[in-house]
Amino acid sequence: MYSCSDAVNAIGNELLSLGFSHTGEGSSFVRNGRGGTGVYVQFPAVTAGNLDSFAASTRERFKGFGANAYARYAGFLFVLLDTEGIFAEGGYARRTVYDLFIYLRKQGVVCEFEAVDLRTGTVSNIGGGSAADQAVRNALKKAAAESAAFSEPQEATRAENAGSYEAASSTYDNVTATRERGEKFFNVRDFGSSNMIVVYVLIGLCVAAFLYDEYSLIKNGYYLLQTWGIQNNELIRQGQWWRLFTPMFLHGGFAHILGNMVSLLYLGRVVSKNYTKLEFLAIYFISGFAGNLLSFFFLGNALSLGASGAIMGLGGAMIFLITLSRNRQYYRRAGNYASLAGIVVFNLFYGVIAVGDNVNNFAHFGGFIAGFLVAAFIEGVLTRKRNAEEADRDLE
Repeated sequence: MYSCSDAVNAIGNELLSLGFSHTGEGSSFVRNGRGGTGVYVQFPAVTAGNLDSFAASTRERFKGFGANAYARYAGFLFVLLDTEGIFAEGGYARRTVYDLFIYLRKQGVVCEFEAVDLRTGTVSNIGGGSAADQAVRNALKKAAAESAAFSEPQEATRAENAGSYEAASSTYDNVTATRERGEKFFNVRDFGSSNMIVVYVLIGLCVAAFLYDEYSLIKNGYYLLQTWGIQNNELIRQGQWWRLFTPMFLHGGFAHILGNMVSLLYLGRVVSKNYTKLEFLAIYFISGFAGNLLSFFFLGNALSLGASGAIMGLGGAMIFLITLSRNRQYYRRAGNYASLAGIVVFNLFYGVIAVGDNVNNFAHFGGFIAGFLVAAFIEGVLTRKRNAEEADRDLE
């Protein structure tokens, strides 16, 4: 008779042979890689009775996970041990887990779910985000094959399970529809994550400044805020230092502000979920200041305004995440990071090649480089903090 604990031991042994180590927390294993902590594997036994509680607890565990960037793993693999055959194609259990997979992906979690049927010794993928490699999948199949002798459930138990699946499936569509209605506003594409509040505040300030200046033009015949805050290097040399900051909130027309705010919205969506609010604001404002400072030294007496230097800083931080960060492999797998990075680089050099005097390239390059360096600094601080905490635990 093959038991669930036998399956746990078999899978654990296979993972150990692949270089994983046991975390000391139940059926959890982790493998370290060159880029930092690699795949984290958990394999709970999931039944018809505990499926919903497993889904709910997993959702709660990873809620807002994207904000905890320094503690993340490269990927999470959930190996669901199935002793009842509940993960049939199209069934309630399979749809519930796939729904959970979609939710985790929206939280910035790269993960996959593999269902191991201990009755038949088969492994099937429910949701895949490339958290594990082929060697891990082969190890699961090898361990699962040893469970083929696991006895079939009794017919009465199977009929009872089938009834519970049917009853659960009848409510699934309503539950999912309700959940999706909420997530379309709060979670789809991460636009509703808590860290996005700083992005919306920045957009709101820029739009408010733009609208006020348009009102000022109608009422007074000139742009009040631009007159007071545009980057004017001659006035900066005379002591109006605030002009190194205020241009980040000013824009010179509808097309200008629209392009910058759309860029801020999409880059902010990606970058904000990987940093705390304070870290995000540090990247944004230091980048904007650095771009304006570079413009002060090299732009001459030309006037300049716009948030593009700060926005390019967000692009620099994102490119650091996928090239040199500890968890760069995670970010390369996590969605459209690479495509957005390509757009950032294209826009960075397009201003030099095609637009010329219409774009403040000093602000763009200064902001981009500053964002990259601030992201590297944050990574270094968090790495030292993590190493210190691990050293303290070892002493204990």
